[in-house]
Amino acid sequence: MGVGLVGAGRIADLHVAALRTLGISLAGLVSSSPARTAEAARRLGAQRPFDDLDAMLRDPRIDVVHVVTPSALHFDQVARALDTGKHVLCEKPLATTALEAERLARQADLAGLIGAVAYPYRFHPVVCEMRDRIGLVGRPLLVRASYLQGWLLDADPGEWRLDPERAGGSRALTDIGCHAIDLVEFVTGERVRGVSAVIGQAVPEARSGPGAADDSAVVSLDLSGGAIGSLIVSQVAIGAVNALTLDVYGTAGSATAALGDETRLEVAPADAAAGVGSSNGRGGPGGASTPPSVYVDAYVDLFRAFHQAIIGARPAELPGFHDCARVLAVRDAVLRAAAGGAREDVGSGVLAGARPEAG
Repeated sequence: MGVGLVGAGRIADLHVAALRTLGISLAGLVSSSPARTAEAARRLGAQRPFDDLDAMLRDPRIDVVHVVTPSALHFDQVARALDTGKHVLCEKPLATTALEAERLARQADLAGLIGAVAYPYRFHPVVCEMRDRIGLVGRPLLVRASYLQGWLLDADPGEWRLDPERAGGSRALTDIGCHAIDLVEFVTGERVRGVSAVIGQAVPEARSGPGAADDSAVVSLDLSGGAIGSLIVSQVAIGAVNALTLDVYGTAGSATAALGDETRLEVAPADAAAGVGSSNGRGGPGGASTPPSVYVDAYVDLFRAFHQAIIGARPAELPGFHDCARVLAVRDAVLRAAAGGAREDVGSGVLAGARPEAG
């Protein structure tokens, strides 16, 4: 299949590396300007640089489009790609609101196209094993998730995530909180039903512009199966490089996963005689640092599942457009709860988990 890439930022290199691992070359590329497109095409080995997005979408050699541009551009670019019959893999978020994401999900369904969103942590070996073994904890009672980084305080002034217009009005919740929200629902199999929240902004508007929202967030969750939980997200947590954790405590035991700064999985059944299992995914020894290749490998597995879906398979792990709409529905409820100081329901219908068939 011919793959076209929209965007040439840092994440574009990761996409191309993962595609190469699968033996897929880059058929085309378009970026923000002709000069940037030409430079990126040379750097990434694209077969053809395009002057604009429409020119690439008209090319019959392009079957699949990867969108890796700043967040606020995603909705329009994905919609245009779907209009021309292209399958789409989009970096998160799919859009800046849940309703926009759901519109794209319906558009892909009606066109019979595959749409996927880059939630690569679903394919991390620790997450795969935790999901496989989650039944050992029984019914979840308490869930705790966190995703901490510290880079935002010293971010370059030109960083697009500091610009509310390009970032879409949300920062930490959209950039990294989405992964934690997705893993809570993906691993437990439950839906976040309601939230209450407070958010913090440490980077002043003088640096980021008016309208910037969250550098940090502390969120209370209630889940569809009766569990309660918490979510802590921050990009101003000095000392944290990329620390993602998920703890699930249930009626029969607990499971704890740590990714990023460390890699660890522990499953503790209630029966003390059963002991505590620990691994770094699929049976390996625990406590090891995450090798840099693990994140690339997760992208490789994500792209493999995406292409399998295009040819007719239905990988259960593949994060589709409806999944991103779910995550954005939770994020939107968090922002409403923080602004209003009260609990907010997440949503209903498709956003609560229904998956209408295409057509």
